[in-house]
Amino acid sequence: MDRTDMAQADLDHTDMVDTKADRSPPGYDNAVASGSYIRPQARKIYDPSVTIEEYIYYARKTRAEQDGLEKPKTQWAAFFSKKEAHHEVDEKSGANVATHDQRMHISDEEWTNASRAFRTASMGAAFYLITTDILGPFAAPFAIATLGYGPGIALFTVFGFFAGYSGYLVWHVFMGVDSHEFPARNYGDLAFRTWGRIARHVLNFLQAVALLLLLGQVVILFGQNISQMSKFRLCYAVCPLLFVIVGFFLGQIRTLRN
Repeated sequence: MDRTDMAQADLDHTDMVDTKADRSPPGYDNAVASGSYIRPQARKIYDPSVTIEEYIYYARKTRAEQDGLEKPKTQWAAFFSKKEAHHEVDEKSGANVATHDQRMHISDEEWTNASRAFRTASMGAAFYLITTDILGPFAAPFAIATLGYGPGIALFTVFGFFAGYSGYLVWHVFMGVDSHEFPARNYGDLAFRTWGRIARHVLNFLQAVALLLLLGQVVILFGQNISQMSKFRLCYAVCPLLFVIVGFFLGQIRTLRN
């Protein structure tokens, strides 16, 4: 059974396996006895020697810790705010992870706090990304006007279902392999932990292509918007270029990045 089969079998039967946080990771006792145990912070960033069982063990440990936390009260003002959530993290002086030797002297608590500090995404940011990039003030009306109410709503519903199901699969894998000890930061990390090194490179390449196509789609879309607002007085070839130039200069203003 390869890493993929073990990961799928383990994720499918998560509820049937003991998830107590006080259990040791696979092979821990033997590694400690032989003096070959390596702490997570001492590992390489993409260490192929880390088994899928270790990823799943630490992920369950993190989920158990998170389940024990008090649920935060929903603040609707913060929900619709674009400001990033700032988590309180105990800062330890002298924690430097620039080199492998310096990471060897970092305690488990410092490593866990550093991992928590990476989690800065907020519900408000996700809300704005979905509403502006997928629905948007121009894309949805243009699609409905072109296709009609029936086909337009049907297509949005079908693609919305597939997007939701795909998001559920990504969330399921993320919750199964992400942890404070081995935080998953991108899609490539998920592919590496479930399929291996080659899958990480393939997925990173595909994601880069997807981002390039998305950028092209946004430039073309806003070029059409500028052309329509100018009542087609401007040449269309100038409109996307104008959008790119203005966006480039606005992106240099640090106060507008949030």
